[in-house]
Amino acid sequence: MNRKSIIRFLAFLLVFCLIGCGEQGKEDKEMTASGTADVPEETPYVAEGQGESVSGEAVTGIEGAIAGDEENSSELHLMSCQFAKQIVAGLMGPVIETMTPELAAQMTEEQLQKSWDGEAGGLTGYQGIETVVETVGAESERVSVSVRYANNIGMKINFTFNNENFIEALWFERITLPSLQDNTETKQDNAAGKKTGQVSYDYEEVEFVVGRKPYELKGALTVPKTGDKVPVVILFSESHTLDMDGTVGQAGNTPMRDIAYGLANKGIASLRYNRRGYQYASSLPANAGTYDLFLQDALYAVDQIYNDRRIDRKKIYLLGHGWSADYLPAVLQKKEKRIAGAIMLAGKPIAAAEVYYAQKEKNIRFDAKYLMDKNSTMPLFILQGEADFETGMDDYKQWRTVLKGRAHTEYRSFKKLNHHFIATSGKKDATDYDVEGKVNSSVMNEIARFCNSSK
Repeated sequence: MNRKSIIRFLAFLLVFCLIGCGEQGKEDKEMTASGTADVPEETPYVAEGQGESVSGEAVTGIEGAIAGDEENSSELHLMSCQFAKQIVAGLMGPVIETMTPELAAQMTEEQLQKSWDGEAGGLTGYQGIETVVETVGAESERVSVSVRYANNIGMKINFTFNNENFIEALWFERITLPSLQDNTETKQDNAAGKKTGQVSYDYEEVEFVVGRKPYELKGALTVPKTGDKVPVVILFSESHTLDMDGTVGQAGNTPMRDIAYGLANKGIASLRYNRRGYQYASSLPANAGTYDLFLQDALYAVDQIYNDRRIDRKKIYLLGHGWSADYLPAVLQKKEKRIAGAIMLAGKPIAAAEVYYAQKEKNIRFDAKYLMDKNSTMPLFILQGEADFETGMDDYKQWRTVLKGRAHTEYRSFKKLNHHFIATSGKKDATDYDVEGKVNSSVMNEIARFCNSSK
């Protein structure tokens, strides 16, 4: 038995022993750290892992993951349930011991505890394990353990294991669970293709390549498992130099990924992808303009998702953030017949023209008034963080002036949220993004409501 196998085996035994010793009296432990919101919300990764998601199976019910069929459960299934209980109880050592050396070098017990408290802070009345979903990839396996607290609130604890059964990634999500009295009815309705109550969907994330050679862009399609074709939101990160997650600041906050996972838990798919200026920064021509850096790939994304069999093509929405929201009308002009609605986060109503290209198809000319004068019926949702120092409240108010009298238009601003719709630290410069945070769940709730209410 090699060194890693010995360490893993010893860690497994330690966890098993600690379960018996630490379980009694721990289930109702109250987390003391404050959370970022008092409603369910998604979280960014603690650390990133690799592996393509293929499929998943869930075992449901309080403690059903262990008590239901322990003899037939996989080793990773059992390990993950035990680790989840230890995390809830504040015992982080066994988890750290089973991390890969690379991940363990980045994470102390104190840091892991702080990360957990940051997401689960304030939750009380721990009731046990609710579901376990195993997702097998080519080189890794993901196990997601959902645990139930009082008031139908849950925490999803996600592990990614490498082929030696060491943890190479770990992250947390706050979710909403169906009420216990409605649990049986909800399962039966879901099996029959119905959706009742407030359900947190299992979902899978698959690689999705946007565009064509020589600029094929790596992307991710996050799809909830509803059994039906689902609505989709195409996410455009703020600038052409960002990755698909919109990673920003020294803390590595990932607003686009936060939104993707938040929507997936509400039954809405999303597509996000690396921007050309990020993935091909060294090979772009010096005179690359908006068509090269944004518009062409955005049009590819719309056409590709329109033809995807998993998607309800009548419910394709576009979401632009920052600069991408400014230029979103240019995409809508080209593809308005395929778009069900548009969502603008921290955008400005602008007019722009780039007409210096020899190729006419690359020339761009648009005005935000297009949404008033020529496309006044498409549902439009404009959102703004009131603590945003980049796109100010004056820009937000300007939308109301430009679109005065336009029907099918909604506005929503959020106190104490910054440009990335994360709780502000109070700073009025880019260092505000260096503080670890996530997109507030109210933003995802509003986006999901808009998509589900638009016709």
